[in-house]
Amino acid sequence: MKKENQIKNSLIVGMILFALPFLFKTIRIFFTSKIYLPIWFFALLLLFSLTFFIILFFWLRKPKYSEDVFDRIKWRWGYYPFGGIKNLTSYCLICDTFLFHREWGSKTYLKCENCKIDRTCFDGSYGYYKITIESKIDQKIRNKEY
Repeated sequence: MKKENQIKNSLIVGMILFALPFLFKTIRIFFTSKIYLPIWFFALLLLFSLTFFIILFFWLRKPKYSEDVFDRIKWRWGYYPFGGIKNLTSYCLICDTFLFHREWGSKTYLKCENCKIDRTCFDGSYGYYKITIESKIDQKIRNKEY
């Protein structure tokens, strides 16, 4: 059994050594050969490359801060590639369930369907309240207080 393994191994090594010069020659030809492509192709390639690196730059720059508690409510959000908060969502601080909002007159209530209680009540619309929360998040990001 050992003899058979030694023969197999030596055959494999021999085949690799036999193919190595051809492999090096093929690689050398691939990297040194001239190809003729239109200029617009290189311009398009450059445009895609620049776009990729710009998006990568902004993606790496955005903060990892994406959750905080304001007014006894847990808020989660994401970021757009070029900055700005997206998908700002409110959650119950106790059971971590999505809070539903309802507007009653000039007041807005955030209610947890799991706990069956109103988490908060504030003057104005839910959109206005989200804008005030976004401004608090933005202030924390600018001051690096997260």
